[in-house]
Amino acid sequence: MKHFRIIFLVSLVCFLFSLCTFAAGTVSVGSATAQKGDTVEIPVTLSGNTGFASLGIEIAYDSSVLSLTDVTEGSVGATFTKAQTLTTNPYNLGWSCAENNTFNGTLVTLTFSVLTDIAGDYPISVSYYKGRNGNYTDGYDVNYDENFEALGLSYVGGNITVDGTTPTGAVVSVGSASGKKGDTVQIPVILSGNTGFASLGIEIGYDSSVLSLTGVTEGSVGATFTKAQTLTTNPYNLGWNCTDNNTFNGTLATLTFTVLSNVAGNYPVSVSYYKGRNGNYTDGIDTNYDENFDALGLTYQTGSVTVAGSTTPTVQVNIGNQSITLISDNDTLSGAVLVAHYDSDGRMIELRSCPADSVITPDLSAPTSGDTVTALWWHDIASMQPLANSGTVIIP
Repeated sequence: MKHFRIIFLVSLVCFLFSLCTFAAGTVSVGSATAQKGDTVEIPVTLSGNTGFASLGIEIAYDSSVLSLTDVTEGSVGATFTKAQTLTTNPYNLGWSCAENNTFNGTLVTLTFSVLTDIAGDYPISVSYYKGRNGNYTDGYDVNYDENFEALGLSYVGGNITVDGTTPTGAVVSVGSASGKKGDTVQIPVILSGNTGFASLGIEIGYDSSVLSLTGVTEGSVGATFTKAQTLTTNPYNLGWNCTDNNTFNGTLATLTFTVLSNVAGNYPVSVSYYKGRNGNYTDGIDTNYDENFDALGLTYQTGSVTVAGSTTPTVQVNIGNQSITLISDNDTLSGAVLVAHYDSDGRMIELRSCPADSVITPDLSAPTSGDTVTALWWHDIASMQPLANSGTVIIP
């Protein structure tokens, strides 16, 4: 048992030293505004990089809205690989080298062609490359430095905002909202410019991996209202019918969504005419006509939910009041925090283990000039799996 403890302490000290130089960086996707038929260039940039030996990412987007037509590599200075076909979605890119590459800047420029004229924000997401079989681990199979230490990258998506044509006549539009994972947001579906309908049928589409529809509340339309039987139906259909023309304008329905994702980006909530159970309905004939069976000529405008994304868990070391601060989106902090105090020659003076809390007082002896204090936030002591990058301060 003593032998095990000695080995554990030696491993712990080595691990503490390695985490003091833990690299962190961000891969982010740019944004642009365009119209149908436009070609736009979106940069994918790397910042805060202190050295990588393997870097693998994948880019995902809505291929019904955007077409990837070209990928131009930046001056990274590493062996570059990419998906064989431009239609691969997610589209993967990779860089590798024998020694740490400290490049920061534009990794690649993605060229997209815009296929839709429906106004809205259409996300372009970025994440670590998950491999052909989807089983890669971030920081293990990809995204590590020359010592095989995880880079601890953050990923920030972008979007292309489609500036649709200004509609004339009657318009069905979806509102927008913002939230983070776990939030409930409400999105109105609005009818404007209506001079009279006898049949109105629409369907709402969204990314069910990001949003969960949890409620639908009808507005004061004054017509017979029907809707999909289950909230999980996607697209979700809604309909209004009456004998004489209904000239209502305003909120047709309010949609309540729960945000499931912590990946930042703009996620569209689309609207279109109801296409029927078999997808064969025609706009203005089977649905969306007035009391004379003339087509309403509706225009449809997409909305979106903007996901703020999670705050990257961080550890702050405050020497002045001898405290450690943990910052996270989680309501309840968990895990363990190890605080190591080194002298100016790099020798460990003391080591404290504390349960995670928003503010921790490790009760260190007074550090002197040149000493270093490092705090590590782990899932638990046994696994040594970090919940955040280490926090380090050198005493001036």
